[in-house]
Amino acid sequence: MRDHRDLLPLADEIALCRQYLDLEKLRLGERLNIEWEIADVPADLKVPPLMLQPLLENAVYHGIEPSGEVGTVRIRFARNGDELHIDVANLCLGGAEHQNGNRMALNNIRERLALHYDLEARLETSEHKLADGRRGVPGAYRFALPEYETVTTLSVMIVDDEAPARARLRDLLADVATEVPNAVAAEAANGLLAIEAIEGRCIDVALVDIRMPKMDGIELARHLGQLEKPPAIIFVTAFDGYAVQAFELNAIDYLVKPVRALRLAAALQKVRQSRPASPQVLAQLQQGARSHLSCHERGRLLLIPLNEIIYLKADLKYVTARTVSREYLLDESLTHLEEEFSERFIRLHRSALVAKEAIIGFEKSLGEDAETQWQALLRGIPEKLPVSRRQWPLVKSYAKQLSS
Repeated sequence: MRDHRDLLPLADEIALCRQYLDLEKLRLGERLNIEWEIADVPADLKVPPLMLQPLLENAVYHGIEPSGEVGTVRIRFARNGDELHIDVANLCLGGAEHQNGNRMALNNIRERLALHYDLEARLETSEHKLADGRRGVPGAYRFALPEYETVTTLSVMIVDDEAPARARLRDLLADVATEVPNAVAAEAANGLLAIEAIEGRCIDVALVDIRMPKMDGIELARHLGQLEKPPAIIFVTAFDGYAVQAFELNAIDYLVKPVRALRLAAALQKVRQSRPASPQVLAQLQQGARSHLSCHERGRLLLIPLNEIIYLKADLKYVTARTVSREYLLDESLTHLEEEFSERFIRLHRSALVAKEAIIGFEKSLGEDAETQWQALLRGIPEKLPVSRRQWPLVKSYAKQLSS
């Protein structure tokens, strides 16, 4: 009880239970038999402390002791697929009526299981019947825990704007990793800093908060998807149930704050088998438009602030984003960009969107077919963009707003 850590090795819990049962054996003498069945159980598996001992105490105090007969407490450990089952049973003929407790211990264990394992672990109780048909004292307990392997080879980046939250994740990673110094490769307080932090590093998985200033977690995930070897993304969220349901429907892994060690370990275990979320899914989950566009250039991920883009022009397979200083090639659809940024850009012709704030005027010019055509004059660059006849009525209305 002096150890305040969230999780302890299963071997420590078993050792504590053996000590407790040794004491009860001294008290009850030959009336108490103890059977341990432990096979193929990972001793370093992390479990919440004092989760098994209260079940053994119930078996002795409510089962063996009031029966007045010789009884056996049996503890059986067994793997079942990816689960670890722990069965605790008190076997006796039951001469006296058994004592019902207030079930405080069982309720407490169930609450702690839910806290650490969500719905992946459970505690079941049932009445045991002897082979000859006689009724034994009620008190067979099944304590099923999800099994996980210690994480040792994943390179992790933590992205959260709150320093205590980053510290909490570092501590949890230490609980589930055998090589702590190599667990956390980078940290960042928002999406922009995360892009800088990941440069030159090979990151296997990013633990990404969703609500952050400057660039939120969803947008960061969309940009990281541009990398040649993008990291797996595990979102960390304090969102309400509706947002969590959206992640579940799209098979995106997430952790709900406050994060628990075994839930984190389970998420890390799935990283190697999981597929990254598609850009389309991330676009649907994001609330509002992005603050940046990104492109992968010469092994680097470059971010282009949206407020610096003068125009977007489609050219064959790519879209060119033009700023005052240079051009960037984007692997995105002009149509999708128009839908996402309709408040900021206006279409001049089928292959070009221009930032409304970048337009400083319009002038007529002589086109290739000897007909006059309107052109947009742009702030900061000498280039002029033609306006198609089809789009001119819409652009003209904006031109009147501009002149007024």
